[in-house]
Amino acid sequence: MEVEINLDKWNALPEIYQEIVKTAAFEANMTMLARYDARNNEALEDGRAARNCVDIVTEILTASQTAAFELYDEYSAADSDFDRIFKEWNAFRQRIIAWHNINEGSFTRFIASQL
Repeated sequence: MEVEINLDKWNALPEIYQEIVKTAAFEANMTMLARYDARNNEALEDGRAARNCVDIVTEILTASQTAAFELYDEYSAADSDFDRIFKEWNAFRQRIIAWHNINEGSFTRFIASQL
């Protein structure tokens, strides 16, 4: 989820209005994430009977990553600003993967082992 506001207009807002926008954006993001988790879990349960859920998730993640990076390549070729920002984001993404594996991956593997 994303909110884009002209920086000069943002800076002109009273602090209370800035906080209202931040709070509303946070609430919208948390609501979306909660619904995403709940609905995807329901869809996964429906698919479990037909196939191994690990295979389904792996296929979805692989297809999603491939499609996303094809778009990133297309956008990078057409827009030098996108290309510059994408390269910086992707370099950061590559650096933080190890942290996410320890932080989120370890927690998820621990919880899954308790089931």
